Amino acid sequence: MWWFLLWAVLVVGAGLVLFRLGLGVFRSGVSLARELGEASERLSAIAAQVERVGENHRAVELAVFEDPRRLKAERRRRERDRRRRRLRAARRRAAAR
Repeated sequence: MWWFLLWAVLVVGAGLVLFRLGLGVFRSGVSLARELGEASERLSAIAAQVERVGENHRAVELAVFEDPRRLKAERRRRERDRRRRRLRAARRRAAAR
């Protein structure tokens, strides 16, 4: 008889522990689903903003498909402009002293 009571208490106790753990997992799952819903709404809003920005942005053309002679000439022109700007800045600094 005592063995039966001991086993009954252990089984009921184990059932209560499992119920409590299951309830915690269920609540965590509900909370996770709620957070995923909010994240989905935020992501869709961000995606809409990105799409609007993408519509206004022109496509970037890759330089790989351009004429190499034109690209070299453009690079030389930029280097020349950069040297001129540096020279002007150096002259201004020297004149300010």
